[in-house]
Amino acid sequence: MKKFIAIVVILLAVLVYASHRSSVASETAIGVQAAATAVLAEHALTTPAAVDVAARNKAVLPPASFDPQTDVAIDNMLGNHVAYHRAIDDLQKAVATNDKDAVAAMVRYPMTVQVDGEKVVIENASRFKQYYGKLLPPDTAHAISDAHYTDVRMNNEGVMLGSAWMNGVCKDAACTDVDIKIATIQPNT
Repeated sequence: MKKFIAIVVILLAVLVYASHRSSVASETAIGVQAAATAVLAEHALTTPAAVDVAARNKAVLPPASFDPQTDVAIDNMLGNHVAYHRAIDDLQKAVATNDKDAVAAMVRYPMTVQVDGEKVVIENASRFKQYYGKLLPPDTAHAISDAHYTDVRMNNEGVMLGSAWMNGVCKDAACTDVDIKIATIQPNT
């Protein structure tokens, strides 16, 4: 049992380290999370410590996961799934940590939204931050931060994660360089 606990502690240490690295390290962190989950499942642990480990794994990693089918769908419909995946991860991390500045930097301005039943034009980051609580109340924030990569809805104009629509503007003819921003947020009511 002590050996097992040591393995889980090592996996968690690697997980925490990898989760703070670049998007390449995030792939490693997701692999480590899967390995830790497999070890826990293999030993059928249901102790409070095992439940705590599973909860910490979910909290440390971004909820988005890698999914080849979603990648192919984005590539076929919008191009460059890597850019969209990175934008989705960045949005989820910023919303999960309530980083208003980071979320505001991800918006394509001007953005028109519905706030308290009225159409509001958000011209810049400063105005966005004024409306942040109305645009991202807790239920809307959770819908974005807790969503999985496979949950994205898409059409030829962009992707929707939770209630945030994101779209890209191609910076080159092949659309390999894409500027992806939040086009609008539809707060849950």
